[in-house]
Amino acid sequence: MQIADCATRAARDQLPPVSPPDVVDDTPRQQEARWLRLFDLYVHGIVLTAWYALILAQTSLVAAHRIDLHRRLGVLAVGVAMAVVPLSTFVVVRAVPRMQGRDPATLRILVVGDLLMLVFFTGFVAAGV
Repeated sequence: MQIADCATRAARDQLPPVSPPDVVDDTPRQQEARWLRLFDLYVHGIVLTAWYALILAQTSLVAAHRIDLHRRLGVLAVGVAMAVVPLSTFVVVRAVPRMQGRDPATLRILVVGDLLMLVFFTGFVAAGV
């Protein structure tokens, strides 16, 4: 219990205070843009969480010799994978303006690396189908 309290106190002391979005005095357009960014990230997180849950379910079904269910669930997995690619691409591209001030070489490596991983992801999913 003490370790959790220490970690919480350390995080609270080191992180800047965050005000709720409705308290921030922005123009309606800035507030809308902030909520759209949050919405994008939440949708991206939900879809990727679904993908990881499907990977676990698919491997568990194969291990249990339930290939019939594995194949039926695979149809859903393909649909989720088809959502992962554009959502992830969108999040990577939209993250670039938020990373201003970083070294351009580092930024280039992050963006190109993430997009290259999406190409590999697409190839591996296609090979698995």
